Amino acid sequence: MPKKPKLKTGLYHQDHDPKITNLFKQLKPQPQLVGTAFSHRKIGQEELRITQSEWILLENLVKFLRSFREAVEILSSQKTCTMNVALVFRSEIMDVLKLNQDDDALIMLSLKSNMMKKMSKRFPVTKPIVAAALLDNRFMSMTEIEFF
Repeated sequence: MPKKPKLKTGLYHQDHDPKITNLFKQLKPQPQLVGTAFSHRKIGQEELRITQSEWILLENLVKFLRSFREAVEILSSQKTCTMNVALVFRSEIMDVLKLNQDDDALIMLSLKSNMMKKMSKRFPVTKPIVAAALLDNRFMSMTEIEFF
């Protein structure tokens, strides 16, 4: 009996670029270093300084976008047809977009809202996608299938 393929349906963190992550972690507590790096510029020097709220926004944006990178990496690493997981990933992306944290900046809330509005147009739930998910018994209990 052939083994069932295992699919990681939870978004996970797998850092493929530790240099950038480490750089961000090192610079985050020391925003004055960034300001010093740009201090040789005479015009617009104040505009190049990153405030504490901007650091927090950058950190939240990196976390938010990492979810999409991970979904793309999982899909692109599949060695077989991936139409059966399209509904799963759409569902997970929608969960990420619906997750609003109390400390989310207005720009993050706006970004999530705009992306949610575009999901039904760009990634609609169609009969072939639902049929592919139904044929994979791992996804039989998805609420998206019940509502379709």
